[in-house]
Amino acid sequence: MKLLQCLRCGENLHEEGDLLKCGHCGATYERESAEEASSRLADAMGEAKLELLANRKRLLWDAAHEKYPSKERVVEAANAVLSVSAEDFLAGVYLHSHDRDPLKLNAILASSEVDPSQAAEAFRWLLPSLSSRTVGPLHDFVDRHFTGKERFEKATAIESEASKISQGIYEPGLPRDVFLCYSSKDMERVVGLLDLLEQNGFACFAAFRNIRHGKGAQGDYLPAIQTAMRSCETLVFVSSEASRSMDCDALRVELPYLIQELPDKPRIEFVIEDYGDTPFMVRRTLKRAFPSQEHCLDEEDLMERVQNAIDQKSAKKDDEAERLRKELEEERSRRKELEEARERILAEEMAKKEAEEKVKKEAEERAKKEAEEKARREAEEALRKEVEEKVRRDLLREKMEKEARERILAEERARREPEARARFVPTVYGKYVYFGEYPQSEVRDPGLVGRLKFQQLAEGIVALDGKRYALAKDRYFLFEPIKWRILKKEGHEALLLSDALLDARLFSAKSNNYANSEVRAWLNGEFLKMAFPNGGEHIIASSVDNSASTTESSSNPYACEDTSDRVFLLSYRDYENADYGFTDNASRCSAPTDYAVAKGAYKNSSNGNDYYWTRSPRSGSLYGAWCVRADGGRDGDGVNNYGIGVRPCLRVRVAE
Repeated sequence: MKLLQCLRCGENLHEEGDLLKCGHCGATYERESAEEASSRLADAMGEAKLELLANRKRLLWDAAHEKYPSKERVVEAANAVLSVSAEDFLAGVYLHSHDRDPLKLNAILASSEVDPSQAAEAFRWLLPSLSSRTVGPLHDFVDRHFTGKERFEKATAIESEASKISQGIYEPGLPRDVFLCYSSKDMERVVGLLDLLEQNGFACFAAFRNIRHGKGAQGDYLPAIQTAMRSCETLVFVSSEASRSMDCDALRVELPYLIQELPDKPRIEFVIEDYGDTPFMVRRTLKRAFPSQEHCLDEEDLMERVQNAIDQKSAKKDDEAERLRKELEEERSRRKELEEARERILAEEMAKKEAEEKVKKEAEERAKKEAEEKARREAEEALRKEVEEKVRRDLLREKMEKEARERILAEERARREPEARARFVPTVYGKYVYFGEYPQSEVRDPGLVGRLKFQQLAEGIVALDGKRYALAKDRYFLFEPIKWRILKKEGHEALLLSDALLDARLFSAKSNNYANSEVRAWLNGEFLKMAFPNGGEHIIASSVDNSASTTESSSNPYACEDTSDRVFLLSYRDYENADYGFTDNASRCSAPTDYAVAKGAYKNSSNGNDYYWTRSPRSGSLYGAWCVRADGGRDGDGVNNYGIGVRPCLRVRVAE
């Protein structure tokens, strides 16, 4: 009988009652589903290639389930599997959870053909490496592949992990009071000590709570420990028989790092088990880490020592600040004395020079004869008249040149004024309207860039030769007429949508409520002022429908109240409106400008387009809003994503 392979690790399956079980990873299968999957793979790649795939999947499983998985080994093994079967689900999960590519990872999670055992393994691996951009896709993945109590438990785990991320629990670099150094075998005492310290007002770092655990997070463990040790004010070593063992990371890794890299860091040895026969190497490490050998034996003494250590460090910081302040005052005093001495020397030299000049003139005057004095006076008079005439001619020439320049500038202003006014009057050209200006194309002429750097900036905007330029990311972008697509026209009123993605902004830092969102405030504030410096007198305020019927679900719990806006975003349903020209995915695609890319938008390498916001909230999450993807389809994204494009919409009075 033909042997069947496990879909997770590639090991051969054996019978166990009515089911087939993998002895390597423990996965179980119904015979019919296992035979169907094996037959499908064999038809696609042949028996020889199927055997190669099974061997490589076995190596990948072993690499991913070591006690401390190596990122390099997991990535290498995953790539080896994908070189044989490019669509392998678990290999893609292992690979892209390590390279932190949320777009590729979200695409893999959208796969519908996933075995239950593969789904369970993927969730176990992905939860420790959760990020804000993968919360929504992982929720969707759980909804598709789990049911009942299991679905509820996994959804709860995702929300708990997302809450910890938002609270900074997993940020080892946050300033804290105490770093707890301990053995995991003393966990009960460590948890009690952690609670006591924090009840007494000390912020603590403990690896079991403040570092993400799980197979997907092991690669960042040691750097996180070292960062936390640097960020905490003092270190408490929970000394026990277990933590004084060379098998314990606290003694083998953390204390040596404290000794070598943080020699001035305050530290306390809190003894919870008496010393017995301690090996020489352990005693030497502890003596170097705690030179005073003053053990702390009770919790009250520990609280007092921790407070004293923090107070002493605070006092040192105050003393250092006072020392620097005094040095600064002394330096200022020295500079003032030097400046006064320099001024005295300059005054003395000037007085000396004036005295010498006076003596010289007196000597010359005495030596001159009466006739020579008369001739000198006549010559001086002639020279004076010649100089006056030259000055008069120069002043007259300068006056004429100034009048000519002013006349040319006045003519140029008169010529450009109608053109400037026309840029802010919406005029129809076929299916489009050109109205307002916004930074779009990057200035690539080195000469022009050099001139712009010497101009005066007003709120990041430069005016030069009758044109405006915006500065972003140390680059300059030309204000160009905004091209608007006409969605609907009735008489002299038209509903317009920008043809390109003009900027990139986050939707909101708090929730998917459009009425209170940052993107709405920006559209009707900064964007309106920047694109229409004349106030946009032709723009008509619109009543914007934000009800649930405009979203993907008529029972959407996150729909907000209607708003009155001059500039707004289209809704989820607007992008299905055939009357607006949205008949397929291609009709919804839009590309970002150079300026939008500089502000954070992403230009898709295959079609040059990008994601952009709608105003509609996702019904499945308070922190999700709907976007139009680069391929024209629609998808949800986290509201705090800065890399999503903005495509403004407005209603105007137009002229043909």
